Amino acid sequence: MKVMISQPMNGVPDSEVRKIQDDLKEKFAKYNIDVIDSFLTEVPDTEIRNPRLFYLGRTIQNFLSDADAVYFCTGWERAKGCRIERHICEEYGIPVLDDSFFKKRYCANDAVEYFNFDCNLGEAVSYIVNTSHRCYNHCRYVRNLKLAIDYLLIEEKIVLHRIFDNDDDACLKKIFMSREFANLMTSKFISDWCLSDELSRALMRLIECQFATSYSDYLENIKWAIKHINKEIMYSNMISKKGN
Repeated sequence: MKVMISQPMNGVPDSEVRKIQDDLKEKFAKYNIDVIDSFLTEVPDTEIRNPRLFYLGRTIQNFLSDADAVYFCTGWERAKGCRIERHICEEYGIPVLDDSFFKKRYCANDAVEYFNFDCNLGEAVSYIVNTSHRCYNHCRYVRNLKLAIDYLLIEEKIVLHRIFDNDDDACLKKIFMSREFANLMTSKFISDWCLSDELSRALMRLIECQFATSYSDYLENIKWAIKHINKEIMYSNMISKKGN
């Protein structure tokens, strides 16, 4: 996952530009996201009439074209180059980020909304998330994870009936965001919620369900999500027994 930084540079010392980028690299690293080093050291030919346009073109060619998302620093709207980069993102569907990405603490309902989870998957996600950071009692932790599995089994039955009734394996994607942006938000959610490895994998499988274009793939991801949740229950039981 690679993010490009769009920041006002005209009249800003190189040292300050570098510092902003280095600070953002540290912040994004917490979510396993790489920041593209977009600091240009290339010197344009002396015959070029508009050096700023030269640097903008190089930025688009070398960095923006390879970015999964673009982070816009405060004041971007006052910089012509940043505004052009923003327009490119909007026209070509490149996800846009700002400071709210770091400040906002997301809840389960945010995930349900972002990934358009329906009733059963939404309930399962809610139990996974709320169980992870609200339950300190082992029995309640396991009970809630089992409830998440129950909702996934209900969804599995509904989908199987749908396949048999329609005799068709094709299904429509439930979300239309790019996978890059989905990965970005998933990293943020997992970090905010402090999900375990197995629950993180379960969440990623449920997000994959939303990209599925066949019921077979949809059901396969549900089965894997259930497997990961069951593993989490097994690990939790083992830790509880050792504690006793």
